[in-house]
Amino acid sequence: MVSLSERDTITDQAKSDAEMRPIYSFVFGDTYDFAASSHYSHAALLRTIAERDKSGFTDQIQEFKQRRTSQASGWYGDDSLIFLLLVGCERFSTESHFLDAILTARDRNTNPIPKRVNEVFRALQRKEYGMEGQLSFMKIPFLELSGHLKLSINAAEKGYAELTRPGLLKDLSPFL
Repeated sequence: MVSLSERDTITDQAKSDAEMRPIYSFVFGDTYDFAASSHYSHAALLRTIAERDKSGFTDQIQEFKQRRTSQASGWYGDDSLIFLLLVGCERFSTESHFLDAILTARDRNTNPIPKRVNEVFRALQRKEYGMEGQLSFMKIPFLELSGHLKLSINAAEKGYAELTRPGLLKDLSPFL
């Protein structure tokens, strides 16, 4: 089981990291000036989602629709970006098919952890919210932020068991 001190260390890192602080605040509902988070590369996208600005979100995703997803452009490997795009599409009932090419490009990563993360992202895109599979706990903040969180006791226990699996946190990115 993951120790409380290990979880506290990760939480402290997320709160103190300039790149992660806006994401942490958004996910946990903390007060944060998203407009002032220029150090976060996707601050404008995050602001539109946090402030429920559908037209701003629509403008933001136009840029992502036009970006290249080739091996030379690794921007699509940013888990927090893909998560935000999925949350925004769900929150604003916006079509998410533009993510197909991005998720396909992410599938080329041979590392097993990013592959599992991508599987969860694909499930979220398909609106498959069950707590099956590895890293299923990632669905919980998505469901909370998109207004669909209704976990049964069994599903909550599955997510908790996966999240507290020994050694899991050391293998994940700070965002996850």
